[in-house]
Amino acid sequence: MIRIVEQRANKKRRGGGSYRREQFFHVRGTDDADAAYSEMFRNVMSRNNGMYEGFPLDSIEVEESEDGGNFCKATVIYSSAVPRLMINRPLVNFSTKGGTARIRTSRETMQAVGRNGRTVPNFHGGIGWQGGKCEGVDVITPAWTKTVAIKYLANVVDQQFERLLYGLTGTVNSHTFLGMNAGECLFYGCDVSDSETTDNNGNRLLTKDLLFEFRGIPNIRGMFAGDIGPFDKDGWDYVWEFYREVPDFGSKNMIQVAQGIYVERVYDRNDFNIFGF
Repeated sequence: MIRIVEQRANKKRRGGGSYRREQFFHVRGTDDADAAYSEMFRNVMSRNNGMYEGFPLDSIEVEESEDGGNFCKATVIYSSAVPRLMINRPLVNFSTKGGTARIRTSRETMQAVGRNGRTVPNFHGGIGWQGGKCEGVDVITPAWTKTVAIKYLANVVDQQFERLLYGLTGTVNSHTFLGMNAGECLFYGCDVSDSETTDNNGNRLLTKDLLFEFRGIPNIRGMFAGDIGPFDKDGWDYVWEFYREVPDFGSKNMIQVAQGIYVERVYDRNDFNIFGF
């Protein structure tokens, strides 16, 4: 278990309209600087979006202990950028348009009509049987996409922060995040670009504009595929069917019918609340 322990009193300096606060910590329970950085970033951003006494985060510096102990040293710095510049404050947008998915079983077979009144095979909800398998059909589904735009001081977006983003891309939320339940939200990645702004004194501040993209698929409980079920599927788990050739006595044909459903976990899970929004 990783634990953050403050080491000594904060150093605070204010003068001439400037502000700087340094905080010093030990991150105990790991000697991996990347893991320690992730935990420190989670801790800092979970408190008022990384603001301290109205001033934004300047940088987080983490280094492995030179003493060989199972801990890392961390320094957190806040500085005098003016808070109303929207630094560290996320802007969230979402869309539910444009999604399609291929399904191979229907909710219900409404009719099955044969030539000259003959009995046709019962595929138990299977759609588009051709050449020994059900091809299925594409249907419209919600494309649950959320983007979060946020501006950080340039010092915050260092190589450790870049590694954090890299490691979380292509993973799914392990806890509730942006209104989506655990298992529903996939982190699709983040675009980062240089920017700048000025404080009230006209001082130029180097910043970074970040655009996070998340995609969502709702969890489903008590799901059926044809007449097989019920089973549960978390949003980004993958479902596939096992087919077997069986006789259809009504039509006197051999047909492929789904015999089993498999729900596979294909994405790692992470706590996205580390982002602080």
